[in-house]
Amino acid sequence: MGDHMYQEQPLPRTFEEFNEQRRASFIRVKDYKQAGNRLVGYLCSYTPLEIIDAAGASSVALCGTSDEVIPEAEKVLPANLCPLIKSTYGFAYSQKCPFTYFSDLIIGETTCDGKKKMFELLGELKPVHVLHLPQSRERAYERAGWREECRLLKERLEENSTESRSPTTTSAPPPVAATACAPLRFPCSSSKLPSLP
Repeated sequence: MGDHMYQEQPLPRTFEEFNEQRRASFIRVKDYKQAGNRLVGYLCSYTPLEIIDAAGASSVALCGTSDEVIPEAEKVLPANLCPLIKSTYGFAYSQKCPFTYFSDLIIGETTCDGKKKMFELLGELKPVHVLHLPQSRERAYERAGWREECRLLKERLEENSTESRSPTTTSAPPPVAATACAPLRFPCSSSKLPSLP
């Protein structure tokens, strides 16, 4: 077991400004990470969650669901981008979402040009892997391309799996009541958590 597995996980600089519920969420996810567990954020229902599960990581949906962080996002992103993109980036930029903050990797996708640009900028804050989605299932080359995207994601998840957690770590997911983000999804589980209003 390496030292990295139990490395102290710092809280965001704005932690004391959060309400009690959000602070509790940060502490629970922090404890989960300090136990050596990996957390992978994703931003699209097309993300192959089975690959994340097989890598022994927990997955969490990170799409922004609140306009509270849009002013923070507009410090970097154009104001005319859609609110979903600005909210998603805003939670990462402002460090106000425990799941975005503690994610070891964020998986994006090529569903729109605004998201693609946001993922470039998000990559300056967190490790990001972008899945290139096929436009249909009718053509063999598109099916082959999707298999290749899944293979590349698998490799990316395997890159640091031995560095970030021990293969014997089987800690239960954090029992977070609610967060600023969408529901968590854990390996071999259908646990769903409500999002913050």
